[in-house]
Amino acid sequence: MVEEEQKEEVVEEKEEVQATSNPTIDAANAAAKRTEEAAAKLQAQLDRQEAIEAQRILGGGTEAGTAPVKKEETPAEYAKRLVSGDLKENEGKL
Repeated sequence: MVEEEQKEEVVEEKEEVQATSNPTIDAANAAAKRTEEAAAKLQAQLDRQEAIEAQRILGGGTEAGTAPVKKEETPAEYAKRLVSGDLKENEGKL
């Protein structure tokens, strides 16, 4: 009987504590909720991006119709080519 009364008092105290809210705690709870929602949205976006990338890789694209990538020659490479005599006369740089 005494235990039941104590349990009822504890329950009532908890309800009173919950009824009187602290603005700082409420703000922290709201921030945590927003963070969880943002994390869920980010995870969904990452899953979509991963699926798109996997499809692109497995799709087997070709390079047809794309311009070849031109490699820039460094001054050191140019000097090395010049010294070795591999430089064509009409290819001179200014």
